[in-house]
Amino acid sequence: MSTYRIATLNAQSRFEGDGDAAVEAIARRVLASQPAASAGAPAQSVSLMQVDVTLPPYNADPTGARDSREAIQDAIDAVAARGGGTVYLPAGTYRVEDPYIELKGFVLVRGAGMNSTQIIAQPRKPVTGEAAQDKVGVFHTGSWLKRKKDASMLRFGVTDLMIRSHRSGLQIQAPLEGVYGVLFNTDLGKDPADPDCVSTLSFVEVWGMEVGIAIIGNDDQAMKCFGLKVRHSKKAGLVVGKPPGHPEGDAGAADNKFFGADIGGSNQGGGDHAGIEIYTSQTKFTNSTSWYTHSNTTVEKLYCLEGGKSDMEMGGPKNPNREAQKNGAGWYIAATKCTFTGCEAQENGGHGFILRYGDNALVGCRGESSSYAPTQANATAKNKAADFYICDAGAGHTIITSCTAALVRPSEGGARWGFYVEGWVNNLDIAHCTTVGIPNPPGAEQPVRLWRELGDNVYVQVDKFAKSTRPKERDKAAPVKSYPIVPVEGVTSEEGRSYIAVDPNTGYGFVRLEMTSTKDFADGAVIANLPAEAPAPQFTVNGLASKGSVWIPQDTREVKHYGAATTGAKIQVTVPAFFKVA
Repeated sequence: MSTYRIATLNAQSRFEGDGDAAVEAIARRVLASQPAASAGAPAQSVSLMQVDVTLPPYNADPTGARDSREAIQDAIDAVAARGGGTVYLPAGTYRVEDPYIELKGFVLVRGAGMNSTQIIAQPRKPVTGEAAQDKVGVFHTGSWLKRKKDASMLRFGVTDLMIRSHRSGLQIQAPLEGVYGVLFNTDLGKDPADPDCVSTLSFVEVWGMEVGIAIIGNDDQAMKCFGLKVRHSKKAGLVVGKPPGHPEGDAGAADNKFFGADIGGSNQGGGDHAGIEIYTSQTKFTNSTSWYTHSNTTVEKLYCLEGGKSDMEMGGPKNPNREAQKNGAGWYIAATKCTFTGCEAQENGGHGFILRYGDNALVGCRGESSSYAPTQANATAKNKAADFYICDAGAGHTIITSCTAALVRPSEGGARWGFYVEGWVNNLDIAHCTTVGIPNPPGAEQPVRLWRELGDNVYVQVDKFAKSTRPKERDKAAPVKSYPIVPVEGVTSEEGRSYIAVDPNTGYGFVRLEMTSTKDFADGAVIANLPAEAPAPQFTVNGLASKGSVWIPQDTREVKHYGAATTGAKIQVTVPAFFKVA
């Protein structure tokens, strides 16, 4: 028979009476209900806080030959009843069917790694009526339209596994209709023990869903989100917060931080969806990318023009349908008080970054090759989008600094505008920004478009282009200078992807590296040298790369990588710095 060890837990507010006694009572009820192990089955010594789903009494199938949903769910339910812990899915392939897997408070579902533990979601069972309008998650709390209201839904999560559609062995298949990889819609109710769920969603990869990941619940806040990867979604890859028109209102999922999110190949259905959509406040993204979002949009939709007025030079937004504008965009930021550091929009079919609302900050971000021909299905909108698009309705109090708009593959097309500002915006600061390789549109001195009169307290400076509604002295400020970085032997970098940007007025700037090692490097090795014509750094902030960190010692031009770098390693990092300037 199975052997269990009953652990003593701290009392939780959801238990009545003495905490230890309550937990032990629950545990003994669970143990009494467990089926006996079959004859000859190996004994399982399981801590109260961790179970292996492949062992008795759960016996999940790691080969994918049969459905393991019930086994995984039983393990989650049992661990939750014992007061919480970890449900471990060893390396293998686990087939799960509708209604998929419901998470419980204080239970972490942990795999053996994104390349080792794979959850293969089967198509949703046929549903009709109101249920057909709802969306479900392979791992979920609640659904898209119905929140999970439970005061015990604290500190749950999923980590170290992959979620895929249909069956094993095939990476790209038609996305599952009505199914999200992860869907959190959690509500702790009135006066909860903690105001936030503080859940974990880290090192999770999602392929082939209608939406990759959606975090929308009122209390899905203060989450631990590292290393998320989403590919090949029918609609958005990542949704944070409830969009306008949601039947539960527009609250939810604020105060979350995402590190290293990689969202690619979204909007396979060609609808009005972006790769990453943000509808809530206080959201932070660091070193994250939205790339290769597909689009079939038109110029009219891109710029909210009325039908028949497709010339961007002659018009401006007249159509209030902003939802259509995000078709194929990398980032759609319909939120406030958000910060984006070292983030990228790359080769999307629509705009790169759309800033719908204000009081946001973009620092060291990069828009690259928006309205890219391979991801833009409508010929009229190829090479027409903007890498950075700032709307006129409430986008004020926004700072965009040390950002780059770039065209990398001219033969495949890219953005018409590096920066596009609709006008009538107040309190907007775009400074220390640059464009790389984007040709000047006809009649423009720079690939920068200011449509109609600017509002009050606005400053826009990109390369040599500068416009301001502030004191005239600032219009005369020297433009930001950029310098290409050449890697050392054993490191490669595509033209325009590794560079220095320096504000000669303040000395503030950054070093941007996008490199690949072609040999092994020891800890502390020099991977590049700053060009002699560039000012030397006085102070640099250590930048976290994919594996390790990058630092430039004071008064040197050596770019050093700390942490061993193996052959084929990607080094993508933005390092803030102060430089010596005349």
